[in-house]
This record gives sequence, structure tokens and C-alpha cells, in this order.
Amino acid sequence: DQIYPGANDWSHANSIWRNNTEILLSLRFQNSVLSLNGDLESSDFGEVNWILGGSGSDLDSDFQWSDQGVFEGQHDAQRIEGGISLFDNNSSNQSRGLLLDLDTSTMQVSERESWSVGETCNDEGAVFLLENGNALVTCATASMIYEFSPGNNQEVWSSNITCESGGPGGGPGGGSPGGMS
Repeated sequence: DQIYPGANDWSHANSIWRNNTEILLSLRFQNSVLSLNGDLESSDFGEVNWILGGSGSDLDSDFQWSDQGVFEGQHDAQRIEGGISLFDNNSSNQSRGLLLDLDTSTMQVSERESWSVGETCNDEGAVFLLENGNALVTCATASMIYEFSPGNNQEVWSSNITCESGGPGGGPGGGSPGGMS
């Protein structure tokens, strides 16, 4: 690369979510999500609260899985009530939207919901929770968007997203709506 010769993308930070007290940072190549102190007035702003590790991370996870859950190559980590949502790119060679329950008093993590898109979406994807309880899950590689109902991984509908020019997705690199690649 001419702009950053010799650069190494060790972590590939691909999403940042923030409220007034917390920042979630998704590190795709580390299969980890970090929670940072997001209080701008705090003397320890930006300090790590905890690390949630997926499959094969170089970073030590502060959480223990209470089930057989795992994620790999995630995108779009966001805080939800009682846990986080994220797009799991690679677990078992099938990408999926994933809701995780986090108990910070016991440092336990478990899967709450999982919605498979039936293929590997290695570039990017996202999970959007809807007011009716359903979830939209996007897959950039396939230029697809899916809606799933909660509790049963049942697909409600899906659609292929294309540009007026006939190419996939909406941006310069193509792809469906989703997290940053």
C-alpha cells in the first residue's frame, strides 16, 4: 500500500458503538469485543472495562461461556439490554446474527438468539433489532438482507439489494447495508 507502506492490520477494528458511559470496539482479526469507559468526564476515559473473546483470540477474555457459544470475525457489535448484538461472520462456516447475554457480576456469557443466513459473509454484515422483536440481518457478500422472528430462527422475508446501475449493494465496494468492513 502506498499510503501506509509496511502497515500491519493486527486488529481490524470494524465497528464502534457508544453511549454516555460505554464504548464497544469490535476487533475482527482478534475475534474480540472490548468495552471501554465512555464517560468523557472520567479520568479513566478509554480504559478497558472488559474483553469478550471469541474463537482463537490473542486477547484473554474476561468472560467464560456458560454454553457452547462462540463467534469469529465479528462485525457490528452493539449494546442491547442485558448483553450485546453482533454479526458473527464465520462460526461453523455459516454467518449469523447473534445476541449474547452478558452477566458482568459473574463474568458469564451465553447465546440468547442466533439467526443463520445460510452462507459465509466474510466481508461484513450487521444486526438491527426491530421494535416488533424481529431482527434484520445483512450479508454484504451476497448483497442480502433478511428478517427473522425471535425464538425460532424463522426467516420472515429476505431481499437481494442492488444498485440502479445493476451492481451489488450501495457503496463503492458493493455490499448490503451493514457494519463497517
